[in-house]
Amino acid sequence: MTTMNDSQECQAPRVFEFGCAPDAARLGYSRIFELIHETEAKAVADWSGQDVILVKGAAMGYDPRVMEFAVLKKEPPAVFQIGDVVTYTNDYGVQWPGLTVVGNEFWQRFEERRYFYAPSDAPWYSVPESSLKLECRAPEPSPCQA
Repeated sequence: MTTMNDSQECQAPRVFEFGCAPDAARLGYSRIFELIHETEAKAVADWSGQDVILVKGAAMGYDPRVMEFAVLKKEPPAVFQIGDVVTYTNDYGVQWPGLTVVGNEFWQRFEERRYFYAPSDAPWYSVPESSLKLECRAPEPSPCQA
């Protein structure tokens, strides 16, 4: 029988039971990167050394050892916060200063954070982080506003 040393143990991904996905999200692991169907030992071995959490789901097929796992990764932090004032520059170099960030989303397909701003003629359309330049930060909320 082989045993892991401390450095190997640190590299093994954590495995959470199905109902514990919210705990993973509180740790910042909220983006489902991939769904896999493996034994737990193979899933842990395959994702060893990577910063992921494996959330164990239901057994798959005829082999009760094969489970479905959601591989969760951390989303990169947002550079801009809601309330920040930014300048948007489109692909042709045209700039719109004085816009307020009102939301953001993470596009998994392109590994890109995108932002919504106001005022906007297309409030459903987000723009990439690289197209925005910070003018000024939103003021910190007072303890009474939090």
